[in-house]
Amino acid sequence: MSSYLDKRDYEIDKTEWIDIYYALKAIDIKPDEKIVELCAGKGYLIEFLSKRLPYNKYVGVDLEGCKYSNKVICMDLNQKVPPEGDIYIFQHCIEHLEQDKVINLLKYCLRKGRAIIGIVPGHYSDDPTHVVNHYHYEDLLELISEVKPKYYYIRPDLMSYINPSITDYLIILSNSPIDTKKTFPRILRYGLGIYRRVFKFFIKKTIGK
Repeated sequence: MSSYLDKRDYEIDKTEWIDIYYALKAIDIKPDEKIVELCAGKGYLIEFLSKRLPYNKYVGVDLEGCKYSNKVICMDLNQKVPPEGDIYIFQHCIEHLEQDKVINLLKYCLRKGRAIIGIVPGHYSDDPTHVVNHYHYEDLLELISEVKPKYYYIRPDLMSYINPSITDYLIILSNSPIDTKKTFPRILRYGLGIYRRVFKFFIKKTIGK
């Protein structure tokens, strides 16, 4: 019988890995800083980042991901707190958790580390494991007001500029300033007039998609 992670393999948006990679650049990630991925699944994002940021340390936590990767610890984030790290990242995680626990989780991560980077759904999903189906921009502002980071940034993920009907959001919560321009690859910072053609070429070169 296929696990949830097996089914999710077909739905992972790898372009969001690029959002997270450049968000790490925007908070000026340093070599040797420890990156902790929440809801890490089979560890694909960690593998992607470790090839591009090889001098950092990585660990992931997930309900069942340890069955697939030795960099992932099996853990229920509704019941336990993640390992300590410098930066916490996630791709579609907090919508799967009990929402009264999400705020405490994010506060914990900002106490133990210096930044949180995540992707959250901004459009309807038929995934029955979602506790919250999706988030509106105003929902994220409300969430952030509860967490109270010193700095924050929200923007649609890169793929949303190609297809606004499936908007997801990149969020950054940080204890230090965020260079928001760096959340976009340099080649994509020159306006949206040529964005779609350039982005499709960029994606193909970056992740072979």
